[in-house]
Amino acid sequence: MRLLIILFVILISTNSFAQNQSPYEVTPEIEIPVTIGLFTAIGLPRLFAAEMGGANCGLECDPNNVNAFDRTVIGYHSSGSKTDSDVLFFSGMLMPFGFHALNVGLTNPTDGWEGYGKDVLVLTETLATTLVLNNLLDMAVRRPRPLVYDTSVPDEERLDPNSAFSFPSGHTAVVFAMGTAYSRLYMQRHPDSPWIIPIWIGSYAAGTATGLTRIFAGEHYWTDVLAGAAMGVSTGLLIPWLHESNNKESSIGLRVDPIISPNAAGISVTIN
Repeated sequence: MRLLIILFVILISTNSFAQNQSPYEVTPEIEIPVTIGLFTAIGLPRLFAAEMGGANCGLECDPNNVNAFDRTVIGYHSSGSKTDSDVLFFSGMLMPFGFHALNVGLTNPTDGWEGYGKDVLVLTETLATTLVLNNLLDMAVRRPRPLVYDTSVPDEERLDPNSAFSFPSGHTAVVFAMGTAYSRLYMQRHPDSPWIIPIWIGSYAAGTATGLTRIFAGEHYWTDVLAGAAMGVSTGLLIPWLHESNNKESSIGLRVDPIISPNAAGISVTIN
């Protein structure tokens, strides 16, 4: 970890950055309350988890009901991997904020700490949106975790309400979302930097490692992790994109016209 920080300080201390300012436009008086609301909504579904109970099949879950691809992970239950996945989760969630603070502090961007505040707000919205979507899907799908099918796991753990929230992998989604959002932010602030590709690779390597440790911990299937990665990349691209200055300056027109013919009726949507 210390070596990683030293390398990053060297990385952001170079003078090859021609453009170093926030690419975002935000409206704090609107977006701060929205973000707070999103974080509040994160915990609401979990309040009802205890009432819903654990997996519907209880202690009688049949591994044969799991598709062959995902069935290969049943039997994994490493406490060390679970700890590793938690460390990767919190690191992947928080490090973009810390790295970006070092970036701003050492490179003296044209918009200073005001630009950092914009970036932090967008990164925070990305995090909150990812967590909310993950919780909603968890509650809607209620897929039993792999450990539920493992008879060597203590019954109280298999019956825990949290054991029914396998799909998708929230740890994986968050690390991919934050890694994607930060990598794109770095690329936009420093378009000529030779470190753009290494940062993208490092971000996705962290996301992949998070997903694998969740599998080895018996918490998720392959498809849970793949879905979490896809969701994370999507929110990591979409939320920042909605705030980019170039998008706000461009005019997008949406036209909807009815279509009526002797054999059919419908609408035509045109985006300019």
